[in-house]
Amino acid sequence: MQYHHQNKLIKYFLFLNIAIDLCQLHHIIPGMKYLKLGILTQLSLMFFNIAYFYSYQGDKKIIILRFLFILVVISGLFWGQDPGRTMLIVKSDIPRYFSGLIGICLFLNRIDDFNNIMKMLNISAFLISIYVIMHNGHGPGGMLYDENDVGAFLVMLIPIPYYLYSTYENMWKKNFNVFIIIIIFIAIVSTMSRGAMVGTIPILFIIWIKSKNKLLSTFLLSILFVSVILFAPPKFISEFISISDVTENTAADRLYYWKLSWLIFLEKPLLGVGALGWAHAIWFGLVPYDLSVTNITPHSLYFQLISEVGIIGTVIYVSIIYITIKNLIFLNYKNLNKNFINYKKNLEVKKNEKLDRTANLYSIYSSTFLISIIGFGVCSIFISTLFYPPIHFLVFFVVALKNSWKQYFSNYLEENYDDSIEDF
Repeated sequence: MQYHHQNKLIKYFLFLNIAIDLCQLHHIIPGMKYLKLGILTQLSLMFFNIAYFYSYQGDKKIIILRFLFILVVISGLFWGQDPGRTMLIVKSDIPRYFSGLIGICLFLNRIDDFNNIMKMLNISAFLISIYVIMHNGHGPGGMLYDENDVGAFLVMLIPIPYYLYSTYENMWKKNFNVFIIIIIFIAIVSTMSRGAMVGTIPILFIIWIKSKNKLLSTFLLSILFVSVILFAPPKFISEFISISDVTENTAADRLYYWKLSWLIFLEKPLLGVGALGWAHAIWFGLVPYDLSVTNITPHSLYFQLISEVGIIGTVIYVSIIYITIKNLIFLNYKNLNKNFINYKKNLEVKKNEKLDRTANLYSIYSSTFLISIIGFGVCSIFISTLFYPPIHFLVFFVVALKNSWKQYFSNYLEENYDDSIEDF
């Protein structure tokens, strides 16, 4: 079974696109933004995707659902409350979908590709964190400039150095990944984003639960907390404690915004008020309001979903996340073992060291992405991340990861057994 392509030039364009569009590295590396590499890589990948998509035989469910979600967003141009702001999302989502996201499905097809992706994201996490610390909590630019947005992205990146730590034998590499984790947490603290701070809690808990050496994990987490306390801004402790205080100004504002979101949903339940149309709908009297509304989003993914894209958009979005989580569970090591033994009634698949090691890497990366999604979901209780690029890149990484495993295992069966193995 061969349905992927190994053209190295295309992979270089794809990796460069991810570095720019997802990680915003052109805002960090001096002079890079003047090269207009984002436009170059998008146009190039669109051409390559058109040339190779006809031969794609991988999972198409997420590709179709993401396209349907874009159509829901486009519908806001015609009956949404703020077509101008909706157009901003359309102009960024369509090129991203037809270039980087489709390209991920087509051209990330080997475990080595994901090894390189993880290393690139790890280095990006380090560079972004340093930038955030040096710029008073602000991100490098683009979709990562706002403190909440860059904080949420860093939360999603925490599991990467943690799991890469387990793949290295060299102690210098292991220690460098521990250092990256500490730097990420210091950067998150420096954003003063309470949504991001809350998102770190389940990630730390899951990492501790899944760790084989609880004593070592406890020691490392202790170092992490001490580092955060030493380098945290003076207001950090009071800001974090105030999360549970619903009478505090920011918390009270959020609750009020969520109430308005529900009222908007009741007025426009099917397709909502359009992408980024939340504030416009309130200011122009779609729903009554008695307090000043200066924010342009409801400060919550979930209330942004129901108010801006309605029932149809919410069902599509939730379906995308559900299928992604289902794919990640499929890639769990215990589930992959089911492919090793009695794959067919008359075929016993015997494991070898290389196959077992490769399956373990797929499982590690699936666990990384799953924890990232959990962190994102918790952050998004308090941050409007509906049109946030990182989650869409992650979703397509998972599609490619599953496609890659199925291709790898199918090829292994065909090479080692006389049976003709069809796609499974």
